[in-house]
Amino acid sequence: MFSNFCHVLNRSIVLDGEWPETGFVGLSEHEAYTSLCEYIYEGIIKSDPRPTIPFVTIERIEQYANLLAEKCKIGYDPRLLDITLFEVLTFLNYTVENIESDNFLGKCDFKNRKIYISNELEIGSPRWRFTFAHEIGHILLHRKYFVNDCLQDDNQTLFGGVFSSADHKRLEIQANKFASYFLMPNRLFCERYFRAYDYIGIPKRIFPKIYVDDQPVNVKDFNDLLSFISKVFGVSKQTVEIRLRNLKLIEDYRKHCSDSLLDFLL
Repeated sequence: MFSNFCHVLNRSIVLDGEWPETGFVGLSEHEAYTSLCEYIYEGIIKSDPRPTIPFVTIERIEQYANLLAEKCKIGYDPRLLDITLFEVLTFLNYTVENIESDNFLGKCDFKNRKIYISNELEIGSPRWRFTFAHEIGHILLHRKYFVNDCLQDDNQTLFGGVFSSADHKRLEIQANKFASYFLMPNRLFCERYFRAYDYIGIPKRIFPKIYVDDQPVNVKDFNDLLSFISKVFGVSKQTVEIRLRNLKLIEDYRKHCSDSLLDFLL
């Protein structure tokens, strides 16, 4: 979790003298912060500030994604090519650099117009593609709030878990949703969803929704559907499931469902 990262970073600095190579670092008694805002409110004032990042509707975020695709003349096939992500970044007048880091998957440096992607991520992998699109989302949605600062995304903030503040949570959810719509435009997503439904041969008891419970046959149909769509768009099965939940296309009666997905539905 993010709080664990702050604690580990503090120990690394205090005990081992290992400071991060770049960026702001603020030390409190037991934790280290890489955001000035979090350091002031959580490390000094000991409170969580009210959100200052505006709420943006899903519809508005989808418009941002569609407008960028239109401006860059992107032709979805339906998978967005990896090289196209680099071309979009060039269109935005940003560059990308791979960097060795165990602390984050991606980071936006707005001042120097650059994004950093952890070299732990394999280029072309679903997580790499989502992280790349996620950082593009930060550029479009959040640059004006962080012109002289960086946004750093660790494993928890990209893919669920606990956030350190209301602002941080809102920033990450918005960038996640942008990445989802940019990599999987709604019309194409729905089209491939219906195609997968027929191809797999899922019984149309509650069509267009898909039913899943703990019965092996229903679990298999559900996982086959996620796998089919994830391969089409080059994203993870979790990303596909989150989109289906946002579209209210899943009737889920499993006893154990991952709570981490709930963060993406707020």
